[in-house]
Amino acid sequence: MENPRVLLRRAAEAAEECITLDEASHTYNVDGLCVRTTVTSLLKHSFPDTFHGESMARRHIKSWRRDKHTRYHQLLKYLELSGIAVTEDEQVKEIVKFWAKAGRASAAAGTRVHAQIQRTLEGLVLDVCDDATKHALAWLDEVQKRHKMVPSDTEFSVVWRRADGTPVLGGQIDLVMANRDDEDDVWLVDWKTCSAAADYKDGPLKLLKNELYGSSQYDTQALAPFHDVINNKANKYAAQLNIYRLMLKQTTGMVASRLIIVQLDPEHLTKASITRCPVMQDEAAALLSTLEVVAEDASVGHPHDHA
Repeated sequence: MENPRVLLRRAAEAAEECITLDEASHTYNVDGLCVRTTVTSLLKHSFPDTFHGESMARRHIKSWRRDKHTRYHQLLKYLELSGIAVTEDEQVKEIVKFWAKAGRASAAAGTRVHAQIQRTLEGLVLDVCDDATKHALAWLDEVQKRHKMVPSDTEFSVVWRRADGTPVLGGQIDLVMANRDDEDDVWLVDWKTCSAAADYKDGPLKLLKNELYGSSQYDTQALAPFHDVINNKANKYAAQLNIYRLMLKQTTGMVASRLIIVQLDPEHLTKASITRCPVMQDEAAALLSTLEVVAEDASVGHPHDHA
């Protein structure tokens, strides 16, 4: 069998010959055309954002104030005693601002960790290594030894083309891995730095692997073609990997046998939390088929359209 690292590098380089990513606008240039649709934007209809910060805060603020074991009890107490937010309306606004700030910090941390992991895979020495990166590298070391998996040392850009060859969807896979002894054993990996903090003292950690198969009274269903699953982060990430699976096959001919989410949160976890996602090929194919519309649309344009 061919060296899997060489195989992965050749596949990645072949894809890069026709695909480039504009980091600033997060659009892909494929065969001289700007592909504006990303996997994230494609999934927005099936997994609409149901989190509304202000209404969520108003719904729970009284129970947070009563229950000292919740994460927000001390925050509310601090806001009141410090005079920053005394009334309920003021406190709701501060909590929403806190969530927005936490979201920006998480996104920045995720970008930093992704870059550190990629530089390590490329053989570069890191001056600074986040704990989340250490957890990711420890997991990679384990799967290389236990499962004989070899990680790609280059990033994987992938594209989806209509039947007529027109590129209509671009994406970038965090990591592709191949087995040293089995060419049919290919893994797609998605790094996630979302918090696993419990909602209350001694409560269960918010692990994506539990969310994937769990349910609660507040759950709503995702929309077609993923209407058989709950609309939550874990299922949205699983759907994303399933889209990437078909894009990888069309772009390189490689078929992924496993789809893995690696949750990294060293503040609450002692190691990476691993979620193996179900294959949802029919649902992913159905969503991609919506891009087969040949009439002019907003998914493709010429490079100068973005000037």
